[in-house]
Amino acid sequence: MARIWPDILPTPSHPGFGLSPADTAARTDMESGAKKARRTSFARRDLVDVSYIFTEAEFTHFRAFWDDEFWSLSGDSDSLVPFTLSGATLSADAVVGPLNVLADRLVETAVNAVHHTQLTFGAEAVAGGTILCRATLKSSSRFARVQFTARDGTACHATIDLSSGLLVGTANVLSATVVDRGGGWWRVTITAAVATGGTLPKWRVQIMQSATTGSYLGDGASSVDVCEQQVRMVTGYDEFLRTDAAGYIQGTAAATAWVQMPLAVGGGFRYLEAQFTGPFKGGAGAGLEWSVTAQLEVRFA
Repeated sequence: MARIWPDILPTPSHPGFGLSPADTAARTDMESGAKKARRTSFARRDLVDVSYIFTEAEFTHFRAFWDDEFWSLSGDSDSLVPFTLSGATLSADAVVGPLNVLADRLVETAVNAVHHTQLTFGAEAVAGGTILCRATLKSSSRFARVQFTARDGTACHATIDLSSGLLVGTANVLSATVVDRGGGWWRVTITAAVATGGTLPKWRVQIMQSATTGSYLGDGASSVDVCEQQVRMVTGYDEFLRTDAAGYIQGTAAATAWVQMPLAVGGGFRYLEAQFTGPFKGGAGAGLEWSVTAQLEVRFA
């Protein structure tokens, strides 16, 4: 999975764009004569000083991205492979989703059933707490439902018309929202009470024939594409951050990983591969914002 700068965080705030070429040679002192120099890379690399202005929430998410924190109970944000299928088949990495990530395709089978995929949780879905579930969805012919089954057996769900992005029904949720991700992709998010009881909590993505028809004879071809799926206990700082199979953020790995970042080049911004050269510096700014400065090593700026 490519590491990508989160679109919930701003681009650098510095005016203009400045860089200095990084040294791509290794030099060795000799007992006599000039130093011996050897080229270590043919990639064009530059050092770029950047600064960001973050709100308190953005800074919290930036720290989580910096440290690759644990973020999602449901593992890889762009994979449904570990989920259990019922009345459906799965084609992994079938299409390109937002920010050029690969999305899975959930296809209904030609049987009379509830066509869905789901993941079952244990103690990590904390009894008595509040949980957040989200997925980004696309379909040319179907509705979709995202559902959390609470510990008392309550089905908490929201149904979305994927042709328009409209929520067409909710039940037993604390909140439900839809965000347009562009290109016909819609991110639907619900929060619900985990409750208490003997039922194991479940997270489900379901293909729907209509706003109210959940169980039906499938045609064996209609589908819903899914990416950016995530489940987490609500903390108050719960924006989407891409995660790996273990549920950890795919971030900077404390300045050791290369990340696709939006940076100023010439007259605008484009995504470049960059790595922080060391720790960032943060200070309180005007209006209780955070001013963060750092240096990047950038490839092919």
